[in-house]
Amino acid sequence: MKQIKRKIYKPLNIAVSLLIISFFIILLYLTGIDNFKILFYSKHSYRLSLTLSISLLIVILNIIALSFPAKIFTKKFIPLFINLINIFLITTLLSLGIYFKFKYREVIRGKKPNAFEKYRYKAGPFIQLGPFENRTAKSPENSMVIWWFTPEKMDKTAYIKYGTSPDPNRMKTEIETLNGDGRKHVVELMNLSPSTTYYYSIPDFDNTIYSFSTAPNEKNREAFHILCTGDVRNHGKDTLSLYKIINESADLLYNGMNIRPSFKIILGDLIYNGRDMKSWNLYFSSEKMHSSIYPGITVFGNHEFYADYGGNFNYFFPQPRYFSFDYSNAHFIFIHNYDGLLRSTGKKQYEFIKEDLKKNYNKKWIIVAIHEPLLSTGDYNMNKILIAQYFQLFRKYKVDMVLAGHDHHYDSFHTDKNTKWGGTLYIVNGGGGARVDAYLLNRKSKKWKKWYHDRNSEYGLYQNDKYTVNYHIYGEISWGFMDIEISKEEIKSTYYRVIDIERYFEETGQDIKSLEIITDIAPSYQKVHTVSKERSFK
Repeated sequence: MKQIKRKIYKPLNIAVSLLIISFFIILLYLTGIDNFKILFYSKHSYRLSLTLSISLLIVILNIIALSFPAKIFTKKFIPLFINLINIFLITTLLSLGIYFKFKYREVIRGKKPNAFEKYRYKAGPFIQLGPFENRTAKSPENSMVIWWFTPEKMDKTAYIKYGTSPDPNRMKTEIETLNGDGRKHVVELMNLSPSTTYYYSIPDFDNTIYSFSTAPNEKNREAFHILCTGDVRNHGKDTLSLYKIINESADLLYNGMNIRPSFKIILGDLIYNGRDMKSWNLYFSSEKMHSSIYPGITVFGNHEFYADYGGNFNYFFPQPRYFSFDYSNAHFIFIHNYDGLLRSTGKKQYEFIKEDLKKNYNKKWIIVAIHEPLLSTGDYNMNKILIAQYFQLFRKYKVDMVLAGHDHHYDSFHTDKNTKWGGTLYIVNGGGGARVDAYLLNRKSKKWKKWYHDRNSEYGLYQNDKYTVNYHIYGEISWGFMDIEISKEEIKSTYYRVIDIERYFEETGQDIKSLEIITDIAPSYQKVHTVSKERSFK
């Protein structure tokens, strides 16, 4: 009887060991070897490192067991020990497998959008770069995408009229693409001319004549400006956003300079959550003054991810979640950090970014936009997984600027400043309208001594991590926007404060702990901080 049991027991143990090893190989493949190494050595989460270490140890035990089956599987206690571990690991992996069976598609692609049924307002028009092919936007010199959303479903094909003259009689007609569904309408304009202002109207939407400008071609390489904001959302039911005031303040600046930004970057967190139709309406209403004239490029933020995994974000915005494009003499990479473990990037995205950097290494300027910052002195602070994934990679390929939001304040770092290529500017620009992180002033750990700081101020730096000590320049808790100017030899970012903490409390009569009701505040701006770098050899 014992011999029969042992004969059955041995093949069963071998099968279980093979299953465990197969699971691990699949996990390694799905994660990517590079990403697995980063997660395994991560200082971001010792629990993650411990879990991966235990899993790796179990796999090694199973490999040893398979290497010496006659000795291992005929012992009394060793097979029992290995079996208990394997049962635990298989149960865990199966549970995760069942979870990802139902959730992974939604995490990566988003739930089925419900805006078609639930959203009952006008939205747009929006000018956006595109269309996209293989996660790369077609040249903004020659193409552009326009989309809008109507309260009622249209029974006929939507169209726009456009041309280089504002006279409707001299405009030609372009009908919507197959992406339209009767409420959301998308038109792709191709074969446009570089450095040209185009006028357009949407007869079935309103009577306004709008305009936008295409990018200059590579040979001209003219200086251009980018308007940048981040975290523009309302804060649920309690706090409306200051985003409209910030947009009006940016218009004051650009009108005074007599220029128009070439395009606008929003660093994520447009809305409170993906299923909040009131929040979408607040965003679209505040954005219309810019969305109809400035081509917009949007980073995917964590609040777009909430409630529907970005389903409605995907529905409204005709763009991938991560992508790249060229504009004049600059190359841009847009990242989202929610398809990997612990708010990181997953295998496919990580490989795309590595290849994209390698392919565009010789571009004059390289600019990265991501929602969660690698470097920050704010609320969420440093994302050490992203640092492990990208800090050395950005250094290797000489990325010039990394823009982020997420933390609701302004922060700037400059790494490798004294090198020949000038280093990387890391900037946090998350004060675009949402409630600022004022409790940085009264929390127990990593408490700010004032609402602004730098190494030369009265209190100096308050964090001792190597990134802050070596690279931090300036930070403050306020609402504002950034102007980024890119020329042949210099890239320069200027932060304009719209409302500081003191003015906000003075006008609203509140204290740090509330920040709940916002009164009308007149638009204004104050030039606060400029960071720049030069590069002559690209």
